[in-house]
Amino acid sequence: MSYVDASLDWWLDAGGFNITYPNYEFYCDTTGMWEQIEKQNKLILDFGQKHMLQWTQHHTHSDIFITTYKP
Repeated sequence: MSYVDASLDWWLDAGGFNITYPNYEFYCDTTGMWEQIEKQNKLILDFGQKHMLQWTQHHTHSDIFITTYKP
């Protein structure tokens, strides 16, 4: 499973298009959401690589990785 699939599954489990706030109508359907997740995750990872950030697992959610950026 790719990180995009995992992110989409997490979002769908959280309620997906049934989440009332924020409004996700802009993404139209799960394909549109998958494409946006792919773009946004790539931008996050590219930023982390550019700034040589260290990622660590969240202390209670092993499927979430976190980092801190201090310019």
